[in-house]
Amino acid sequence: MHNGAVATRSTSEKRQQKRVSSLEAALERTRAASEALRRVGNAVAGGFAINELLQLILDETMQVISADRGTVYLLDGDVLKSHVGGADEIPEITLEPGQ
Repeated sequence: MHNGAVATRSTSEKRQQKRVSSLEAALERTRAASEALRRVGNAVAGGFAINELLQLILDETMQVISADRGTVYLLDGDVLKSHVGGADEIPEITLEPGQ
């Protein structure tokens, strides 16, 4: 019976440690996202040009989510235009209404 209690405690401790590790990883992701938002906010306040701002948003987002490519779409009047990051060979995508 004593061995059963030790095994149960060990299993419980392992589950608890796994949960703590998971929470620590989530906290780190939240910190990274918060820092990225701060940098983007500073860029907005600093009067960056729109292309520089879009690139910064794209770079920061790709870093936070560990992506090697990303696209930001900007609505320019009725036209949807893409801003692509991480893939220089892809041209800008422009979508007119109805496309």
